[in-house]
Amino acid sequence: MVHVRLYFDTRSKRIDESYPVKIGVTHMGKDFLVSTGVYCKKNNWVNGFIAKGEQNYKTKNSILHNKVNQINLLLLDLDRKGLTPSLTRLKQLIKEELGGKTQSDITLTRAIEEHIEKKTKSNTIASYLQTKDKIIESGIDIPISDISVKWLNDFESYLLDIPLSINSIGIHMRNIRAVNNYAIDCEYTQAYPFRKYKIKKEETEKRSLTIEQLNTFYNFECEQHMIQYKDYFFLTLFLCGINLADLVEVKTIRAGRIEYYRSKTNKLYSIKVEPEALKIIERNRGKDYLLNLNERWSDYRSFNSKLNKMLKRIGPVEVVNKKGKKIYNPLFPELSIYWARHSWATTAAEVGIPDEVISQALGHSTTNPTSAIYINRNRAKIDQANRKVIDAITQFNIKQQDK
Repeated sequence: MVHVRLYFDTRSKRIDESYPVKIGVTHMGKDFLVSTGVYCKKNNWVNGFIAKGEQNYKTKNSILHNKVNQINLLLLDLDRKGLTPSLTRLKQLIKEELGGKTQSDITLTRAIEEHIEKKTKSNTIASYLQTKDKIIESGIDIPISDISVKWLNDFESYLLDIPLSINSIGIHMRNIRAVNNYAIDCEYTQAYPFRKYKIKKEETEKRSLTIEQLNTFYNFECEQHMIQYKDYFFLTLFLCGINLADLVEVKTIRAGRIEYYRSKTNKLYSIKVEPEALKIIERNRGKDYLLNLNERWSDYRSFNSKLNKMLKRIGPVEVVNKKGKKIYNPLFPELSIYWARHSWATTAAEVGIPDEVISQALGHSTTNPTSAIYINRNRAKIDQANRKVIDAITQFNIKQQDK
């Protein structure tokens, strides 16, 4: 429900000692004020009306009455159309209605800001804000109603020149498409250029290590300060390729398992903590969370960036002069934390785990509406699969010797 009322604003006194009369609007539990251009002296504001002692009081009351009616009619029209605009959008619509405007000139970046007002996931919000920044950097921010196939192609060309990969560009384009749909729902525009413009996608390069490579990495004795980065790689791998965003939010181990709602799908998920994973956890224990990452870094994304940088450096080191200058000979120069997730899946496939179980272990979406039942029913299969993956990696050399 939207509540509309007259509001006598005593915060802004004019030279003639009059104060503005505004229209207060409450929407979704939040308030905002709309200017009416009407002023009144304090003694003449009585019970929500301008009293007889005020000059032109009848005219002023009539103006206020008409403006309130205009807003109420606007609200009725929105309700009839089944539209529920955001707070920002409603404020703009009211200002346009009172100012006699008939068409919104809201820009694409402004539409993005409105669209994310109802978003709650930090990663989703960050993705949209990155798209907004790219549009601003391109210098081609335009009214949302002017987006066309040509504009999309021009923006794509700009992103290619940065350069960004085809799949990275696809993320920005999908964000714009979602905002375009939002704008249509809000009646900002009727244009939908995505009927003709197709978002491109390309197969990603291989991002997994072989079992032999994983064994080599697992047994490699790296520098002391590098151990934590190697730890996080294998901890995510030994926990069925868990995403770092989910791992840092885990607070405790219960009955030998960690349980959490996956940030991407919001589905309940459970993983058995195998001894190899527990050993890593003990080295990196936190106070309020399972791991100490939240205590050492203000944002896991900053750690993620440093982690990926260090993983690309782990390998034999040469000290080349008396000052201690080092030359790094990385084992895997392209390595990143995401390779752990891919490597778990690849290893699982190689040791004969069915595709269905691999998908379930990775926490992919399922059509089953009851996620808790889904997890309980398949937990044993996933536990067995993870144990086989860990054994394949940690016992690779032993098995090779037995052949």
